[in-house]
Amino acid sequence: MWLNIIGSSIALVGTCIALDARRLVKKYFNFGEENNASMGLKIVGLIIIFIGGLILLAAN
Repeated sequence: MWLNIIGSSIALVGTCIALDARRLVKKYFNFGEENNASMGLKIVGLIIIFIGGLILLAAN
């Protein structure tokens, strides 16, 4: 039960990072290459989503 909650929470955080990447880059990172930074943040969010999904699969 707890692994389901933890995995879902991690996947939710990764989804929020991936979907709001450009907004997060504008707010927290202040440098010129906004496109590259947002692409990198989307990739990080996708990796976090995969980790959350693996935890959900391991819980079942």
